[in-house]
Amino acid sequence: MIVCITPAPALDATITVGALELGESLRVPAASVRAGGKGINVARILHGAGHAVLSLSTRGGEAGRRLSAELEGAGVPCAWVETAGETRSSTALVEDSGRTTVLNEYAPALSEAEWAAWEAALLVAAREARAATISGSWPAGADSARLARAVQLLNAAGVYTVVDTSGPLLLTAAEAGADLLKPNLEELLAATGAATAEEGVAALLALGAGSVLLSRGAEGMSHHTRADPVGIRASLGVELRGNPTGAGDAGVAGWLSVAGPLGAAPEGADRALALRTAVAWSASAVQAPVAGQLGPDAAAFLERVSVD
Repeated sequence: MIVCITPAPALDATITVGALELGESLRVPAASVRAGGKGINVARILHGAGHAVLSLSTRGGEAGRRLSAELEGAGVPCAWVETAGETRSSTALVEDSGRTTVLNEYAPALSEAEWAAWEAALLVAAREARAATISGSWPAGADSARLARAVQLLNAAGVYTVVDTSGPLLLTAAEAGADLLKPNLEELLAATGAATAEEGVAALLALGAGSVLLSRGAEGMSHHTRADPVGIRASLGVELRGNPTGAGDAGVAGWLSVAGPLGAAPEGADRALALRTAVAWSASAVQAPVAGQLGPDAAAFLERVSVD
């Protein structure tokens, strides 16, 4: 089973507009509203691809009830930690050009009792997991030690653990020994202060990360390990237009579609397949109307992805 952990989920609204004009009143179609948050997107995609998953997340208030009802209605197995604070909302404004503006509310802080319930739920989930992903931001005021503790608990249970976050938390996850970190290039350079991708990857590996899956935008993705810091690269070879929201989550899901059943870092042909699938699924998600699903061309894209 793959546990997809989302400490700060959101009730996501996606609105399409011809072109966003600041300061103007625009008529738009009804928003598409669904359960969101990076880990929830990963769980939804893996579940749709036939993998055994568990979404572990928080919920609170009316927004939390709507979020959990929508996700459970989609058939995704879930475990919830109840919170007094209202689940946050997120709004994506997608223009015809593909440019996307996302308005993310801050997630409410958790009490000590809620944090205790969170850790207890994590321990229960870890007993059945072969792999896990910890994705996205954390509740307001959360100490970085919360993330380190989560990674260490999963490591102690023998769970292959992927972390997709940004900022100082990316460094925390590396120091805690996450098996895989998945930043994009901007996040990597900002977190490490490096001038180049190579320097940033080296910094994360030196801190203790097992490997790095780096999103390079239109140039695809690369995977780097301590034994192979130069890494391997994969790309589709074409730049796609569409909604990029959730493309990174689809990339994580693609990687875990191979690594998850193994419960370990993929090697050799499995490593190349995991990277190709991550690129293909990420590209496919750009053509999907909302985050948390693949477009119609995922299988065709996989055949077109090249690795070097």
